[in-house]
Amino acid sequence: MKFFLLYLSILICFSSCSIWIHQKTVGIKIYTDVDSAKVIVEGDDRTYYTPAIIGVERSKQDVSIVLKKDSLITQFNLDSRLSAAFWIGNMYSWFIPGYIIDLHSPKRFTYPNRNHIPLSGSRNFITRPINKYWSSWQKPKKGQFSIKLSIPESNHFYMFRVEDYGTSFGFLGLTGGLEYYISDKLSISSNYGFITDVEIPIPAPYDPYGKYDRNFAQLINFQMGTDIHAWHFDIGLQSNKIVYTLNEVSSFYPVYIDTTYYRIDQRNLGLSFSTYYKLTDGFNVGLNYNPSFFSWRDGYYKNEYSHILFLELIFRFVAIRPEMKIY
Repeated sequence: MKFFLLYLSILICFSSCSIWIHQKTVGIKIYTDVDSAKVIVEGDDRTYYTPAIIGVERSKQDVSIVLKKDSLITQFNLDSRLSAAFWIGNMYSWFIPGYIIDLHSPKRFTYPNRNHIPLSGSRNFITRPINKYWSSWQKPKKGQFSIKLSIPESNHFYMFRVEDYGTSFGFLGLTGGLEYYISDKLSISSNYGFITDVEIPIPAPYDPYGKYDRNFAQLINFQMGTDIHAWHFDIGLQSNKIVYTLNEVSSFYPVYIDTTYYRIDQRNLGLSFSTYYKLTDGFNVGLNYNPSFFSWRDGYYKNEYSHILFLELIFRFVAIRPEMKIY
């Protein structure tokens, strides 16, 4: 119950989905049937030429766009709409406060991603490859600093149990971290958090009955990483502590008694491998593999293998982003 209350309070604080996932601006693709038509965006003094990706600031207001090519000219509006992150993301977290917070943020809005606008009347649109700056995620730059919050899901443990090594599978946890780019390609990061093997993948009260075992882990790592398109890869060192308990819940009316019969505290040291895919700058999906080769428990050091493996949902806040050139 203590874990549930802690987890519940943290999720309430971070229950606003679109604020965490979305950037202030969104990249919109503009295509037309005339090459190199000038694109004029209301409220933007930059110049674009089709086919183009334009950066539009999120708002509940529609955005007026004008296309020009010699004597040809047309005007159209980008219709503002509520984003999928607003509806689906907050639905996943099942917290009404998330909707309330998002209702005060323009980041809940988005615009149609691909827009094919005829200028000469033809239906043959120019769709050659265009600059990728305004994509759902932006390429990192030297000096970029991010704060990460992640929710581990689908967690797998392998560690010493009552008499021998065994496995455990479950859900939930919470990790936080910092990431800094020392160059355009290389980053350094550190993460700390806890992982559990709770049987259900959403934060809700769960009271087992009878005998059951439980794994709980604390993990810290230091990594160096690099990016390949929308993929990010990290490698480094990690240390963790896994607590294994064998318990039994018995009923003595009108209360339930939870008794711990056996407990093992095992500390481990090893490597850390992780990768995540950038769905947006603010939301990534990742996989963490933490194999350990040195363990100590009960005052004895052992060369034994154990691991913590988990999928995670990563919410990223870019605190510092260096100025990037707009093409």
